[in-house]
Formats: sequence, C-alpha cells, structure tokens
Amino acid sequence: MNKYEILVLLIVLIILIKSFTQFIEKIRGFKDEQLKFTMRIKKENINRLTGLQFEGFCQWLFHNNPEYKDIKLTPPSNDGGVDLILTNYDDEKIYVECKRYDSNPTLASNDEDNASDEFFIGRVICQKLVGAMMANNIKKGIILTTGSVSPNALEYIGKLEDNSDLSLKIYTMDNILKLIEERENQDDYELAVEI
Repeated sequence: MNKYEILVLLIVLIILIKSFTQFIEKIRGFKDEQLKFTMRIKKENINRLTGLQFEGFCQWLFHNNPEYKDIKLTPPSNDGGVDLILTNYDDEKIYVECKRYDSNPTLASNDEDNASDEFFIGRVICQKLVGAMMANNIKKGIILTTGSVSPNALEYIGKLEDNSDLSLKIYTMDNILKLIEERENQDDYELAVEI
C-alpha cells in the first residue's frame, strides 16, 4: 500500500467513524426527541396534545404553584391509574389523573345513558382514581380534563365526599385556562416540556 491509498483509507475510516457516532447519538437521543414539544398555550393547542404530552402539560401547569413543593410525573405505563403525584407543604400527597379530549367522540365513563358527541369524565374514571387513592391511603385526588363531567360522576363525587374523608376535584378546560392565567408570568405562554 502506498501513501495515497493509506491516506484515502484513513479518510474513509474517519468518515465511517463520524457517521457511526452520529447514528449512535441519534439513537440514544431518540426517546428524548419524541417527548419534547413546544407550543403556544391556547385552548386549541391543548386539545391537540397527545396523552403523554397532556400529562407533561399538566405537570407544567402545577409547576411553581405555591401550594405544592413537589410535582412528580409517573411513568407512562404501569402508573397505577395516577399520572401526577403532587406533594403539598404538609407532606400530603394528591393523586392526579389527566384525561385529554380525544378527537374521536367517546364517552370516557362507559355510561351508556350519557352517550353524546362530547368527551365526558364519568363515574368509572372517578372510581379508578379513588381506588388508587384508597390503595395508598391518599385522601385527595384531582382529575384534569379537556372534556366535560357527566352527571353520574358528579353524583358519585358527592356521595364519596359525604360518606368518607376522601376528596375528589375535577378541573375542566375552563379551570385549566384559569390556572394558566394565575401563573406568575401571565405573558409567558410559551411551553417547552421535556419528559
């Protein structure tokens, strides 16, 4: 092999190593790239989020809230029916379930008597969160939804609070928009969430 062939071989080897390194870095960063998003906070944008993005958005929504010292996002799978765990300054934990509007009209509760073209939080979703709360001795729960609340869910929550020491609140899109307005930087409507 002469010097020219060795030089060409070295250049090819360097190019291959560089390409391979970039490929490995891209694979390692693929998961992070899939879970990062930036958006302008508007009702329409919130409705377009995927389920995982909506959970990240809800985490951001509670971030810097003076009531909570810790906001933990649970893993995307095997979360036990809980998407966020808030901890207040009395070290009390609050379980949060995040349910975004699905563009395919569905009844989240499976309550056939409430079927319509709108997404509803029903009794079944409430019972699922309450079950997770009871299993872990948690007294407070929140459901955040971009949909509406069925009468069955409201009746269930009323009975639950009348007959136990458990508390369950539901925040609809109107409540979510109010929480956004209450944030310290009301003009800062850019959102970048990394999960």
